[in-house]
Amino acid sequence: MVVDAVPEVGSGKLLLLYLGEALLREVAAARGSAGPIALMDLAWDTADPLLEMSAQRLVEASDSGHRPNALLAEQVAYTLALHLSDRYAAPGTLKSERLPSLDETMRARVAEFVRADPGAPVTLAAMAQVAGMSPSNFIRSFKRSTGLTPHRFVVEQRVLVARRLLATSDLPIVEIALAVGFSSQSHFGVAFRAVTGESPARYRRLQRGYG
Repeated sequence: MVVDAVPEVGSGKLLLLYLGEALLREVAAARGSAGPIALMDLAWDTADPLLEMSAQRLVEASDSGHRPNALLAEQVAYTLALHLSDRYAAPGTLKSERLPSLDETMRARVAEFVRADPGAPVTLAAMAQVAGMSPSNFIRSFKRSTGLTPHRFVVEQRVLVARRLLATSDLPIVEIALAVGFSSQSHFGVAFRAVTGESPARYRRLQRGYG
């Protein structure tokens, strides 16, 4: 996915999203279409809350100077492509489909894959391969099965490993953050608090009885 944010358009910013042909063909194949999904011809001012929210987050990330990690970028791209095919496909271009299920055994394999090397980059394609699915089927089946997006799941698994290290080792928090795949201690702290409700330092103190 390529994003161009163009300022100075009179009222806010114009965000142009380019979803690659390979991604669109893969999503189409998962939906039972032999070729790219044809979209309806709609006016530019069509209101779409999901697209608006995604655009806002991408603009905020661009303004902050931080690029989303690879897994999150993949997830956003597939989510947008699936949403476009769901909402804007031309009549008759999509076949009825049966979404593959993700059973408990397969979920455990995905979790084991993520935790095997918590500091290594994880891609949506790699997680889907473990589950024996295409990325577009995996992202939908995973959310339906677990209630989590793949990115959120990976964050929670990394925090789980970090909790063990905080409780059982004397490693500095910054080293733990990097060891479990976070780009910085501050990024780790935000994610850790979101999952546990505590900062890493306070969690360590509580585990050692220091309150």
